[in-house]
Amino acid sequence: VGCGAFCGGGGDGGGSDATHPAAAGLALRPLVPDWLLDGTEAAARAAKSGLRRVTGFGGPDPGSNNFVISGALTADGAPIVANDPHLDLFNPPVLYLHHLNLDRLTGTPDTLDLAGAIFPGAPGVGMGFNRHVAWGATYAYHDMADVYLEDVVPCSTGTGDCVLFQGGEVPLTTTNETITLGLLGSPTGEVVVPVEHVPHHGPVLPYLDAAGNIVPRAMTPDPTQALSVRWTGIGPANEIQAFFGLWEAATVADVENALDSFNSVAINLVSADDAGGVFYSASANIPLRDPGAMTWDPATNPGGTAPMFVLPGDGTAEWTPGAFIPERYVPHALNPASGYIATANNDPAAISDDDNPLNDPYYTGWGYDLGYRHARMSALIEAGAGTLDLDAAEAIQADAHSNIGATLRPFVVDAAAALEEELAAPGTHPDLADLAVELAAAPAELALVRDAAALLDAWSLDTPAASAVAPPDPPPTAAEIADSAAASLFNVWLVRVTDRTLGDELAAMAWTPTEDLRPTHQQLGRALVHLFAGTSLAAGTDPTTGDSILFDDLGTPALAESKARVTLEALREALAWLQSPPEAAPGDPPGGFGSSDPMDWRWGDLHTLRLTFPLPSAGGGPSINDLPPAGDPTFPDGYPRHGENFTVDVGNHGLLDMDFTYAEGPAMRFVCRVGPTGPEARIVIPGGEIFDAASPHYDDDALLWQRNASHPFPFTEAEVVAAYESRIVLAP
Repeated sequence: VGCGAFCGGGGDGGGSDATHPAAAGLALRPLVPDWLLDGTEAAARAAKSGLRRVTGFGGPDPGSNNFVISGALTADGAPIVANDPHLDLFNPPVLYLHHLNLDRLTGTPDTLDLAGAIFPGAPGVGMGFNRHVAWGATYAYHDMADVYLEDVVPCSTGTGDCVLFQGGEVPLTTTNETITLGLLGSPTGEVVVPVEHVPHHGPVLPYLDAAGNIVPRAMTPDPTQALSVRWTGIGPANEIQAFFGLWEAATVADVENALDSFNSVAINLVSADDAGGVFYSASANIPLRDPGAMTWDPATNPGGTAPMFVLPGDGTAEWTPGAFIPERYVPHALNPASGYIATANNDPAAISDDDNPLNDPYYTGWGYDLGYRHARMSALIEAGAGTLDLDAAEAIQADAHSNIGATLRPFVVDAAAALEEELAAPGTHPDLADLAVELAAAPAELALVRDAAALLDAWSLDTPAASAVAPPDPPPTAAEIADSAAASLFNVWLVRVTDRTLGDELAAMAWTPTEDLRPTHQQLGRALVHLFAGTSLAAGTDPTTGDSILFDDLGTPALAESKARVTLEALREALAWLQSPPEAAPGDPPGGFGSSDPMDWRWGDLHTLRLTFPLPSAGGGPSINDLPPAGDPTFPDGYPRHGENFTVDVGNHGLLDMDFTYAEGPAMRFVCRVGPTGPEARIVIPGGEIFDAASPHYDDDALLWQRNASHPFPFTEAEVVAAYESRIVLAP
């Protein structure tokens, strides 16, 4: 996406020197013990290499957003902070709303007065505002942990086992971790788990057998090897001091100073103060690795070492003792000339764009987001410069523009046009010859293919739910229904084309949709973008088609599939699925709409969300504690939702199966104007503040959240008194 506001600067405090070039890369199979590999490893290595060339370094499927806009871009000259951190969506919510005011307790005005959202049980406020400053946080995805492959031998002196390190032996240590078992606060027993430690690295990862039982290392298939984890958070940390600094901050300079204590977890923190200052930092103690830990190069040394692989534990790939990346090279910005800072789990310093995150002055990470959300938020902020207010900030958070649709839709339209040319003049596109003959003999299917191409060509790229099962109020317009149908068609096609393009390679790798180590939708999306665009990362060109070799199906050696052919075959599969009957019963494979009329293909009837109660129901299906609950007449299939995998308002349904429901998203949406007359905030959480089905506040926020609405957050005593319904006084 580029450096944006993070490039440039200079000096020790005025900006970031992290002006690296930027995005994906090749990775061979990381170094892991043989007994952790499946039996297809040798046969699949070539396929793995080719696919990883285009998937790059994919981490988890991220989805958090935040941004801060300076007064230079707002309608009234006051800065705005916006934050929507994405987490698993449960009922009760993982965050709850909180306002802490100690003025009356101390009898001193302006002691501590802050509000926002917090994880239950944590003190203060995690993300929110006080009288003078507002702040928001997302996860930064910096690489602050390494995994080492240890060689374990009996200690030559004394008893017990040692690991080989720097030519010598280091004894393993063991601690016993007691885990209490129970349900709903009632302990029912405990399990004592011995945990081995490599003193200079960290704990040894436990081995789980096929039944999920923890197996002592001595009883694993190869007790002479172990995996240890080194993480900055295992050592001393002082994040609570950083939060105290945030709570008491009066300026963004105070925020910057507070973050000096935030070191074991990497966050993108944006903030603004009532004097107009804005600040961003990805503050963290990022390890400074020895050169031996970073010898990998995609072109010259693809078998080298890298922090994103399992590293050798023999001492050749260590952290520089006591050293971290200098603070000036950790991305940060103070009052940038652009007037705003936006983050979306993206690579803020753009170190990975050149296919190698290791060839820059400092390595910060590899598992960053693809960058669509950051680019879209930046474009919307820049387009609204001078007019932005809280309504505009909330509209950006709610944006459901199909960013990957903008990239890939032209290839579907072009493939359909090529088909028309082949139908009109056989031989024009030899790769589509037999497909054209087949479709010419099936006029109804051909007509639907043409209608589908026209539908996508006319698509505005918005992804409205427009549900027919749970219609919104007011009802969707004709344009919204057409966009909703296009969103359904495109996203079903996207899953089918992912399988058509990469499914054979994934099968050769023995990666399945249920495997925990399967590629994420971020990796797969990156792969498709590179493959369709024909970039230098496209894993080689097929001499017959001129397209990437990954479009060719390994199962049809006599036929070299082209990009256009794969695109059209996936479109036919998508159309067949959309016309298929809906899911017959819970647990059956998901089905389509049972209709050949595209206007019946409402995206919100596929793309649904249920805020699940963390404990399973007796029958294994939806629980009466879910939101919406089992049997809900208004939302029988869950809340219909707009958005998709790569929209700003993310609805990650993945790219590996035909289930378009999702279960993670904004754990809150928060916007705050920070002006000289005091903060003005709006907020919403996906659920209710009171986990009591008899309370009117059990699901009131959920009903706002699911339609991207919010409510004011009363802050001053006068605002609270005007809004309150009841109060509880705790007397000594």
